[in-house]
Amino acid sequence: MKKILFSLFVISIALTGCKKDETTSSNNGGGNNNPTTPTYYFSFKANGQLMEFTNFSAAKDDTLNPSFLFISAAKALSPDKNFFGITLMKPAAGWGDGTIFVLDESQLISKVEYKDDGGFIFKSTAAPAGDGLTINFSKLAINSGGVIEGTFSGKLKLEENETRVQITEGKFKIKQMN
Repeated sequence: MKKILFSLFVISIALTGCKKDETTSSNNGGGNNNPTTPTYYFSFKANGQLMEFTNFSAAKDDTLNPSFLFISAAKALSPDKNFFGITLMKPAAGWGDGTIFVLDESQLISKVEYKDDGGFIFKSTAAPAGDGLTINFSKLAINSGGVIEGTFSGKLKLEENETRVQITEGKFKIKQMN
């Protein structure tokens, strides 16, 4: 069931994915002096190489009482390569600003998958306990149209062998779809 939900979510990003919005000082209350700073974004460094994704979205499994939050980002509308998918189960303390997820082999439901340029899929579920990826939400407005914002860093690993990718300087700001 979760694979079906995730597959449907991947399809939804391909059909309705958000593109980063451009903000200018004339439409954001004058707080932005750089007219090319995006309002919404998703980027990180993979082994030191900057990865900026232009198609991204966030959605919940249930609009009224969400148990899962799905975030996906892709460089192109086809997620064959350069795709980053996050599936998060509602924490015991609930959704909210300041929520932190530590994702590794001990977390099999909440997880991250990253497909690189070569089509290799790196997963948090393959990373040893304590050596995975950490996501820190500075903003987590779970309501429809709410904004989620945060940072992430850590390691993801191939299931087939010991190859890892180091994720640094990860940051995102995304408006929810539902």
